[in-house]
Amino acid sequence: NLKDQPNYGLESTPDPQFANLKIKIQEEKNNSFEGVLGYVPAIRVGPRNASGSWIGKINLNLNNFLGGLRQSQINWERKDRLSSNLVFAYQQKQLFNLPLEGKISFQQKDQDTSFIQTSIRSGLGYHWNENLNTFIEFGWDKIIPEKESQRLLPISRKFTVGASVSLDYLDFNFNPRKGIYYQIEMSYAKQKNQATANYIPSKNQNNNFVS
Repeated sequence: NLKDQPNYGLESTPDPQFANLKIKIQEEKNNSFEGVLGYVPAIRVGPRNASGSWIGKINLNLNNFLGGLRQSQINWERKDRLSSNLVFAYQQKQLFNLPLEGKISFQQKDQDTSFIQTSIRSGLGYHWNENLNTFIEFGWDKIIPEKESQRLLPISRKFTVGASVSLDYLDFNFNPRKGIYYQIEMSYAKQKNQATANYIPSKNQNNNFVS
């Protein structure tokens, strides 16, 4: 269905010499790149010098990666010397020539002097027809506190599983003028915390230790 693919456009008008409607299409270049890059020189923090660092933001979107129905994305952002965010994502439709859609992503976030978070997501969708779609997703997250935060934050691991069902009656997915879209989502998560050597559980109002 071409209305679901933003990477294709009409190449010419129909030819009236044919009894059947014949329309040529072409794959459009739908890739993009944007970036800003800077450098923060070394500064003196207390008795020692802090090293300089690169800061900026880079977004690379490959919406027709290797041709066909593949999409890839790379995002990198660094606000200051202590905070950064890196994301890799890949998506492919029509897996094994079936109405299957696969997604996988990786993210690593460094939040100043608080924690480092690593996340992995993967999912598989099935397009039953033009309107009905189902999707299931699995996730894994791990948070490791920085040295300065180990007294307040434990090491945590979280596993998630989710499912969604959607009904799409929009006339055009990427710029709809009319139609209705329904979606139902469900998810379940299980988290496990592990105390560090310096972790001190907090107290609740009844002076009971909690973590």
